[in-house]
Amino acid sequence: MDSFRNKFKKFADKVNDKLEESISAAEERAKVASERSRIHREILEEIEKDIANDEELLKRFNDAMGAVERDRLEVDPPSAKEGVLQRYLPIITDILRDKAGSAVLDILTDGSKLTELARSGYQALPMPVRMIVKEQSFVDWVVSHQSEITEKLKSKLALEVGVESGSNILPPGDCPNSKVASESDS
Repeated sequence: MDSFRNKFKKFADKVNDKLEESISAAEERAKVASERSRIHREILEEIEKDIANDEELLKRFNDAMGAVERDRLEVDPPSAKEGVLQRYLPIITDILRDKAGSAVLDILTDGSKLTELARSGYQALPMPVRMIVKEQSFVDWVVSHQSEITEKLKSKLALEVGVESGSNILPPGDCPNSKVASESDS
């Protein structure tokens, strides 16, 4: 019993040591982040003071900020967002259909209703998509891809209607190139 207690105590001490290390590392990271944030605030305050009364400097500052945004777009191009949205198109059409119900095709032809539907649908997107694509970008994308989304929904609805009516369902053994068909013929 003492052996177990000793082992457990050693284990508990190791866990406590690791926790203390993790806590001190987290505290250190927090201090560094806080200091970096303080420095950034000071720099911004200095810049604001410097440019507050100088129109030319303000224009240059805005131009520089625009350059930063252009650089960001080069690193994270809109085409990457387009690719993500295209990959998730089947999910997006399902979400829009679920949100709109049976009136989905009517809503897709009305611009203002489509915008509202897209805003509502954005909240149901998977988290990775929402992390990459902001709500307004998603709404703009849905509106600009209205015809593609409409076609996808129409074909999906047509398939579902065909399955419900049984027109595309073959009885077992009548499916060409199936194992069941070839085994039953023997």
